[in-house]
Amino acid sequence: MSAEFESMLLRNSRETAKVLGISERKLWSLTSPRGPIPCVRMGRNVRYDLADVRAYVNAAKSISDDKCNPTREGEIRGESVNK
Repeated sequence: MSAEFESMLLRNSRETAKVLGISERKLWSLTSPRGPIPCVRMGRNVRYDLADVRAYVNAAKSISDDKCNPTREGEIRGESVNK
């Protein structure tokens, strides 16, 4: 694997936070070992694999879809909500 190809895969914290639309501080709180996003540590440098970032976003989507669903649990089961 060439160094140029490798550099396309790994992003620094500023670039990764920008991709996710969050602050660098929030990204740090989501970074392993504190959070679910793995990182690559090379000395003092921390880089993020875009495949790992995509996996985190997909996992967060499936969790938040359940929470964002406006239908109440009782309505799903066909029960009356106004008791």
